[in-house]
Amino acid sequence: MSGNSFKVGDEPIKTIELDCQLHDVKSNGKKLVTICEHDVIIIDVIDVDSIEGKLKMFKVCDDCGTRFNLPQGVFIDKERLIVADTGFDRVLIWNKIPESESERPDVVIGQKSLEIDTVPLYTRHGLFMPGSVWFDGKYLWVGKLKFSNRILRYS
Repeated sequence: MSGNSFKVGDEPIKTIELDCQLHDVKSNGKKLVTICEHDVIIIDVIDVDSIEGKLKMFKVCDDCGTRFNLPQGVFIDKERLIVADTGFDRVLIWNKIPESESERPDVVIGQKSLEIDTVPLYTRHGLFMPGSVWFDGKYLWVGKLKFSNRILRYS
């Protein structure tokens, strides 16, 4: 297959198999981030053609003192990782893409801390079920699920 042309029936060039249900796969060309059930996984894919055998991958914040509860949306660019942690009513932002499971987020939006099982904040600073995230280089956009069905913009 050359260029960006795909045809019905084309075989995949590479396959990455994980032992969980995946959704919301994003990449910045060097790292691939995906939601794998209740975890966020980062896979190092600097050169996809050189992938052989075991990949370098880890669960984001698996050893950072908090956990995710139903993450629904992820965003990755050259600098940052952003996760919509729907069940805990928050958005977590790493200003530098984590390189290990122990790196904590730099910013928490929607909650006052990284504590889990907190009541949603029904104030202008709170979020209720953020489901998707996008950063356009200037603004962070957060799509909320359930009840409000709205899009919020943060500078």
